[in-house]
Amino acid sequence: MADIRLSETSSGRSQKINTGLGSSVITREEGCPITVSKATIYMGDDNFIITFTEDDRKEMESLEGKFLGFAQKAQAMDEASGNDLSKILLPKKSMPKKAVEVPKKAVKKVKGMMSKKTVEEESTEEPLDEDSE
Repeated sequence: MADIRLSETSSGRSQKINTGLGSSVITREEGCPITVSKATIYMGDDNFIITFTEDDRKEMESLEGKFLGFAQKAQAMDEASGNDLSKILLPKKSMPKKAVEVPKKAVKKVKGMMSKKTVEEESTEEPLDEDSE
């Protein structure tokens, strides 16, 4: 559902409007929800600020007839579809960022296999004393 409120430059302090859900009084500080089709009626008027959300995309793309005409006129477009309007009026869809892969350390390949005999030889060798140097 779109949101509508009076702009800072509006001529009045409050205004009673038809929201498509009934009548509401809006001010500069407090707006109210409004259907997309009713919002198109107020789009060209500098006294109103209309904020659309991603939830309005489906309704905006299905605009037809006089409501589509109101939106086209407000956006100074000769021919436009609801899809064109949604691309202009709705925020861009945010794409989730891909996780950066941290390269793993390369593992050295073993060039030869150690036999049981080699392992025994290494274990029987006496360790060097660090003090003897």
